[in-house]
Amino acid sequence: MGFSIWNILKATLLVVNAMAILNKKRFIDKYFLGGEKARMDQFSQYGVDPSTSRAPLVKQIGDLFSAASYLRVPLILFNCLVIFMDMLFG
Repeated sequence: MGFSIWNILKATLLVVNAMAILNKKRFIDKYFLGGEKARMDQFSQYGVDPSTSRAPLVKQIGDLFSAASYLRVPLILFNCLVIFMDMLFG
């Protein structure tokens, strides 16, 4: 397996698939990546100031996981396309 654009695309697809199947209650809310209100409640519950420099990074990561979960239907289509291309061209 060489280092090509096609392989980078497939690796990215695997990562996005992994983000899309994460359970909100078990993973996202557990690590302070839920919605804005839930995030602030969890920060204050553990005595962390939500206005620190880490809060925007955590918000961006949480938003990334949320966006990936909304992309499930396009991901199914893109997965089918990648599988078809791999079967066709090896």
